[in-house]
Amino acid sequence: MKSIVLNTIMVVSLLMMAACDDADGDGGIDAQQLQLEKLKGTWSSQAVTLDGFDITGFENFTLTIGDKTYQSTNGQGVWADSGTWDFKGTSIATIVRDDDVEISVNLVNDSEMILSFQFIDPNAGGRHSGIGGSFQFSISK
Repeated sequence: MKSIVLNTIMVVSLLMMAACDDADGDGGIDAQQLQLEKLKGTWSSQAVTLDGFDITGFENFTLTIGDKTYQSTNGQGVWADSGTWDFKGTSIATIVRDDDVEISVNLVNDSEMILSFQFIDPNAGGRHSGIGGSFQFSISK
């Protein structure tokens, strides 16, 4: 009798585990992987602000995001021509470029995104004025 009860418990447990496997239906993909897939692609500048003011010079800016890599055109020193990035910890809303710039990611929808970050030109020093401050890039696919 004991073995029937134990066998029944084991079968029920196995069935419950199988039913719970991938209950969210995403194939086991985590939130960061889903976010990465949404970020991938070539994005073009719609508007750029510096310290809350519209600025020019980024009209032809593009950002191509790959598997934790990026390439940019017309980044004006604020964006390197290419580099790598990663999510900050377990967040999907903050990424960190390979130059240690933390970027807040606001994915408005599948084709619009706002990137916000502080940037100080590492080449500016002393009395030389470099580009720097609080940037916001509104970009679209």
